[in-house]
Amino acid sequence: MSLEPGTRLGPYEIVARLGAGGMGEVYRARDTRLGREVALKVLPPDVADDPGRRARFELEARAAAALNHPNIVGLHDVGSEGGVSYIVTELVVGETLAEIIQAGPVPVKKLLDIAVQVAEGMAAAHAARITHRDLKPLNIMVTTDGRAKILDFGLARQASAAVSSSDATVTVHQTTPGMIVGTVNYMSPEQARGKPVDYRSDQFSFGLILYELVTGKRPFERSESVQTMSAILTDEPPPIERNIPGPLRWTIERCLAKAPADRYESSRDLSQELRSLRDHLPEASTTQAAVVPVAPPARGKRVGWHLPAAVACGVLVTFAARYFLAGPPLPDQSAYRFTPFSFLPGGQTSAVWSPDGKAVAYEARDTAGSGTSQVFLRYLDAPVPAQITHLAQSAIPFRWSPDSRRILFFRSGSKPAGVWSVASVGGEPQPVAALPDSSLAADLSPDNRTLVSLKRDPEGRTTLWISSPPGSEWKQYTPAPFATRDVFNVPLLQFSPDGKSIMLFLNGDRHLEERWLIPYPPDPSHPPRMVLPDVITYGGTPTFCWMPDNRHLVMSLNDSPQSSAQLWLGDVVSGSYHALTSGTTSRSYPAASPDGSKIVFVESTSNFDVVSVDLATAAGHRLIATSRNEAMPAWAARQPLLVYITDRNGEDEIWLHGPGNAERPLVTARNFPAGLTHWFMGPTLSPEGDRVIYTLIGRDGSTRLWISAVAGGAPVRLTDTSSAVAEFPGSWSPDGNWFAYFSYGNGKDSLMKVKTAGQSTPELLKKDPDGGVPVWSPSGEWIADGKDLISADGKTSRSVGEHHAETWAFSADGRLLYSMRADHDRELLFSVDVATGTEKIIGDAGKDFRPGSYLNPAIRFSLTPDGKSITYGSGTAQSNLWLLEGFAPRRSLFP
Repeated sequence: MSLEPGTRLGPYEIVARLGAGGMGEVYRARDTRLGREVALKVLPPDVADDPGRRARFELEARAAAALNHPNIVGLHDVGSEGGVSYIVTELVVGETLAEIIQAGPVPVKKLLDIAVQVAEGMAAAHAARITHRDLKPLNIMVTTDGRAKILDFGLARQASAAVSSSDATVTVHQTTPGMIVGTVNYMSPEQARGKPVDYRSDQFSFGLILYELVTGKRPFERSESVQTMSAILTDEPPPIERNIPGPLRWTIERCLAKAPADRYESSRDLSQELRSLRDHLPEASTTQAAVVPVAPPARGKRVGWHLPAAVACGVLVTFAARYFLAGPPLPDQSAYRFTPFSFLPGGQTSAVWSPDGKAVAYEARDTAGSGTSQVFLRYLDAPVPAQITHLAQSAIPFRWSPDSRRILFFRSGSKPAGVWSVASVGGEPQPVAALPDSSLAADLSPDNRTLVSLKRDPEGRTTLWISSPPGSEWKQYTPAPFATRDVFNVPLLQFSPDGKSIMLFLNGDRHLEERWLIPYPPDPSHPPRMVLPDVITYGGTPTFCWMPDNRHLVMSLNDSPQSSAQLWLGDVVSGSYHALTSGTTSRSYPAASPDGSKIVFVESTSNFDVVSVDLATAAGHRLIATSRNEAMPAWAARQPLLVYITDRNGEDEIWLHGPGNAERPLVTARNFPAGLTHWFMGPTLSPEGDRVIYTLIGRDGSTRLWISAVAGGAPVRLTDTSSAVAEFPGSWSPDGNWFAYFSYGNGKDSLMKVKTAGQSTPELLKKDPDGGVPVWSPSGEWIADGKDLISADGKTSRSVGEHHAETWAFSADGRLLYSMRADHDRELLFSVDVATGTEKIIGDAGKDFRPGSYLNPAIRFSLTPDGKSITYGSGTAQSNLWLLEGFAPRRSLFP
């Protein structure tokens, strides 16, 4: 049976069910004595009378009680209530290793950090003569601060201290001879045979986990359990094709030795070997010259020419390895030449080379001042560009016809919306093919015969679709391991120059930036695969382009939170990558020339400030402005305190602005475990200004709400939701007891509210909300969301007339809603009467005070404490095109 929330077992109150395993149901519970949340595991009543099951349950408690290690889940209590036996452990919040592996091959640095921690926990257990016997990814948790913890010692055996043979074991309950215990995919050969096991069995299971972390696959998995067990006994694991340090490969091979005696003498040796590798990873990753062993000559025979031939063979193998695996030599930046390519007013982006390499088409603002983006063209031998399109809608170039005579572009807002073409000399554009309404990204093959689009399928998953020739029926690409319900940031896809592959950059259900190499046409024997697994980037989904060799990519990456995006060269075969450029300005949207000797890229600069606009006159002024970014401000409702995001110290931080313009950091990366934070987003002060709620986007891809006290102390998760749900900025209720926010998960948007006590369970207010940042009314009666007002209990909603805004600000008395909207070069401040829906234009704040944020949804209008102005973030940005020459990433056999 399952226990309902509120049920008491001794001093523990059930909060929610977490799951079930072979040893019973697991619940989140609250220790009413200490006020802390714990994990409580109970033995199901229907098997409570089974002596074997009960003994194994007690054994888990004894095994866990014997261990005290930071990488092993801690035991708090064991008890029985009303015939129900239970064990209480610390509540581990995070992801299972199985969930992390599902996201694809794990970067080597992160992999080693997890592996070292698991090995150290394993070594501690083995030192206490405890063998886990069911080590698997589902039994390993990685917490939000990166701590790995081994769970579930329900199958452990504890050896007697008096036993002289390391192979002999005794158990609390004698297992039936020949009985097989464990999880099939992670069994050791001795487990599969039903023979006695010791600590070396865990080493084999650990080797299987390491193999899966590296490759994303289980080495012995077959269609049936019997076949899997047979493979474990007789087969060798498939070779690891990924480029990983040699010592890591050797460690995996040693752990997976069939004979226990061929594994590690002690798990302490194993953990120390992994720790040494982790701490010296740069040296271990250095490319080694291939060594060809030379067999000693037979006695009495002359070596003759064989030794020189073998040495020559070794030299050839060494150079061949360098050619095929090492990638191109590092660039010589002293040979680079940077030339301004286009500096038109309003900015430019989306450069694409003509196939003959003589011209570049790109997107820039219409010179007529319509505010739309149009196609411009510049020949390399011409001093100025020419505007090619003059449309009422925006036009964004993305490819040329093979003969370099026409430019293909995306056109929005027209019928049909989709792919159009225009002659390179100008003229009337012609439609090519419509794009689906749900299309998130699209590309045309180099021969213009195949159109691909990333769009939703009937089941709600975003996946790849093909129309060949363009305009024909859309067909779904299969297999599609990249399919996802959630899509974050802006996905990008692009055909390779030879048209045989499609590269997809996507942040989906796993909340991680992924790079998928997709064969074209589809080939079931060569399914899509993730590439460049070790690339770590900050700043959203990277932009990229192919190099003409169909193997290398030029990518725009931030390699640290403090850095600006630079151009990097990545090899989809070896997985290696290195920086091409450096600097303090951001470089993105690269476009490589057909011969690979030139790159046109976008250089961007931005500056966000905190501004205020008067609600009576629309006059604006800058409240907080530096040469760095200040954005996403929010006032406390009843105190003259303001929070905002700034990067003035490098990484994003939450700062507090107080009386007398006093400024100080409030929440920084230092408040969290090292390596956890990526971005802070949308901080919001409580009405009394004593607490702040904010979104933290983690380096693991999680997007979650946290709460901190302004006076200091450790941050606390606001909700108890899983990592699969992204939580975005919102608004406090006037009494400070609730927080309304927008969430996204499983392909669906939701308006939620949650108590502000921390670690609370959210409540659904509305599915598919309309706006971005919800705003609570001063009376607490309504929550404004886009074009709707929703009651605080979610049971009633009504429209705000015909008006719509991404976010609103209520007047101090709650009678009016304020917002802003762009109208060409004007930024109109307007109000809407809540009772009647009547709109009033207050004035033009001007384009210099246009609302903006470098993260969305995060734009909010915050009413100042005196009720006379609204405060928000406003930014200016400029993007120009540069030409990089002297860049020729060609590989050579000889240095």
